[in-house]
Amino acid sequence: MQVYHYWFEVSDSSPKRDGSRIAFTDPTAFTVDWRLLAPLRPTLPISDDQDPAAVIKYQNGQLVPCDPGGETVEPALAIAQAKAAANNRIVIYELPTSWARTNIHHDPEIGVGSFRDVMALVDETTDAANFAGIPALQQGQSHLLALGINALELLPLADGFVDREWGYATSNYFAPDHDLGFPKGNSSPTPNTDLVNLVNLCHDRGIRFIIDVVMAFGARRCWGKTVRKNPVLSGQYVS
Repeated sequence: MQVYHYWFEVSDSSPKRDGSRIAFTDPTAFTVDWRLLAPLRPTLPISDDQDPAAVIKYQNGQLVPCDPGGETVEPALAIAQAKAAANNRIVIYELPTSWARTNIHHDPEIGVGSFRDVMALVDETTDAANFAGIPALQQGQSHLLALGINALELLPLADGFVDREWGYATSNYFAPDHDLGFPKGNSSPTPNTDLVNLVNLCHDRGIRFIIDVVMAFGARRCWGKTVRKNPVLSGQYVS
């Protein structure tokens, strides 16, 4: 079993550039790791041109999606029909992934409400991570169930270059967000593991899970910078 961090290496065909080789993220990657960025181009040494590595595991002769530490997950279980509310009885809670709280100076402080923090809103036994100490996330209660909702819309959750901000600046549409899956206390990101666990917790409690996606907004998107050709798999091994 090996876990690989890799990029596609292609010729940059933009008429405004020099046609040199460039490394960019696999546009269909299920996992990206922003801790490992592509090398800077000598002819264009700007950080905006560095894409994150995609992640894949080679196991038993197959390529298997995984988190950067090698964790793999089964697809989330479907919500049981007996637990799902009828379509005309849905109460949707829209939850941004950019959260705010008041710091010790009584000023607003914006941070990332990770998948683990959202789990604490659903499951009474889950510890919060980035927002530990917030009353609604304390153990012993399920804040969302207490509100009476039966559908959770998390907006947005696809991976993006921006540090949450407004949020609709997606870079990698097939991968859950690196920051949302990298809560405080984790030694490495677990975005796929945490997202599947969150969906399973919701479904077990009769809460539908809705993914919010806006295709018109992107930032640093690997498929939209330039028209590229001649892809060659290039990468770095990470144990």
